[in-house]
Amino acid sequence: GVKDWNGAQEVYQRLTFEDPVTPEGREAEQRAERIVKAKGVAPERPSDDLYFTRVQALNRFLRYDRVIEVCGAFQKLHPESPLLEQALLLKARALSKEDRIDEATDLYEKLIRSKRPGMVQAEAAYHLGSYYWNQEKDFRAKRIFKRLIRTYPESDWGLRARYALGRIYEDDQDDSDAVESFLMIGEVNPAHPVAAEGAWRAGWVEYKAGKYEKARDIFISCMQRYPDSDVFAPALYWQGRCEEKLKHVEEEQKIFRRLAEDYPWNFYGVMARKRMESSWE
Repeated sequence: GVKDWNGAQEVYQRLTFEDPVTPEGREAEQRAERIVKAKGVAPERPSDDLYFTRVQALNRFLRYDRVIEVCGAFQKLHPESPLLEQALLLKARALSKEDRIDEATDLYEKLIRSKRPGMVQAEAAYHLGSYYWNQEKDFRAKRIFKRLIRTYPESDWGLRARYALGRIYEDDQDDSDAVESFLMIGEVNPAHPVAAEGAWRAGWVEYKAGKYEKARDIFISCMQRYPDSDVFAPALYWQGRCEEKLKHVEEEQKIFRRLAEDYPWNFYGVMARKRMESSWE
């Protein structure tokens, strides 16, 4: 019957871009090449959407060298694509994974200075700040996170920057700024993924500083605001430890019994049971 070589080549090309690492994707690439050679079918210029799909797939398969390569071709063929900066974010992360740190930080800086609308600048700033934080270059990290928070205070990346900044303050034993940073996440957006962790962490900072009443109040507030979160059990446990430090024996025993009964296999439930066994016998 009639064979649509152009259509076949287009389908194989899409498969190649969407699934570049698997055997099926490699076979599709080989078939597309054979059609081009044998039938004289000119290969279609891949769209920006296809290029972005391929970058995402390669990133998913941890093929960072290929992410860098494909992003280079994407940038040459589609320099004005609205998808390009999202691809370049993945390229910057790939450069970092390949230990090409100077290139990665330069690319993040360029993305931060971008004038295009969207949140690419915020995401690039967060990743660059996180890189400096992980390298213990806290001064640079704090500067980037603070600028990100000022520019995008209610964004996902701005709130994640608040949490990261709180961790830096915590490490520096700047307790008041750490607590403020952690608690502000929930004030801005209580539904944010790091809001509950921030609330618990604020209580933990106060506990480590020996401010047991403040810590207890924060843990109680944390449990009230996030009753279904993963931080409920640790907040309850550390409330119990606060009550212990404050010599509130009845409240301490009540909390540890609840932990042992409600969370028997949870780490904090086990710890509560051990404290009951060692302290109350």
